[in-house]
Amino acid sequence: MVLALACSHKPRTNIKNPILLVPGYSSKSVVWETTGLVNYMQQKGLVYGGKLRAHTNNQHKIIPEKTIKGNVDFFSLSYSDSVQKIDYLEKELGLAIKYIRKNTNAKKVIIVAYSMGGLVSRDYLTNHYKRPYVSTLITIDSPHKGSFLADIAKTSSLLLSDKYTNYLSQNMDIPIDGKAINDLMSEESNQFLKKLNHAKHPQKITYVSIIGIEKNTSSINSYLKNQLGISTYEGDLVCSKDSQNMKNIEWFQMNPSMNTNEVIIQDVNHLTVLEHYVEIYKVLQKFIEPVSFRPNKHR
Repeated sequence: MVLALACSHKPRTNIKNPILLVPGYSSKSVVWETTGLVNYMQQKGLVYGGKLRAHTNNQHKIIPEKTIKGNVDFFSLSYSDSVQKIDYLEKELGLAIKYIRKNTNAKKVIIVAYSMGGLVSRDYLTNHYKRPYVSTLITIDSPHKGSFLADIAKTSSLLLSDKYTNYLSQNMDIPIDGKAINDLMSEESNQFLKKLNHAKHPQKITYVSIIGIEKNTSSINSYLKNQLGISTYEGDLVCSKDSQNMKNIEWFQMNPSMNTNEVIIQDVNHLTVLEHYVEIYKVLQKFIEPVSFRPNKHR
């Protein structure tokens, strides 16, 4: 009986904390595969457990893409609706973390989150402040203090006709009237973000901000100066450099002992940053530890 109990807790992963890839607004979980990170992680010896698909049928649930056989090291989350409000998607992230812990016997996970996924992840952490089950949060081009593009999109969706809004959504493949747009607007006019940025964040977690910087911003600088009164812009054409850095969040500024780091990737925009998977993996690699399992010996 004791032996069976020990075996039931044997890790089913090759690394101490398995990895969960979390997508952004209107982006599918396949974005991690098409931009190369999944393949690169596999080349590095990590075993992909596939997509964890969130579904809603009266309640949230996770349906794995495939049955786990043997050890698995990382997964990707697929939202049920990638333009839903953040507090809605946070529940799906929580179920994915629960699934990974149950099926790998790991105590914690590493989250790598792109764009809005960083806000979804932080919302989860603040809602599970005492027991987050996360060792590291790495955000990539996440609008922690909001996105000026969301401000523009919100204004456009209010001014434009439904017919034209649908046309833009279909041709740009980015819905400008999704429910999450309100949660992504600049902090000054965003009650959700104000609340999130003042909320308690767990301290026993390493927070890393990967910040994308576009080289050619002269045209957007001109637009922002004329339309929004912003004199100088530096960022990834969706959110500013300052907004992408978790160190600038109010809670982190009030608690300077928080373990925060930042890494800058130059000459990228919001849509191309994930193609720099080698640089992203170098950041992630620092937090990957081999698993160590020493079952108790009983005679």
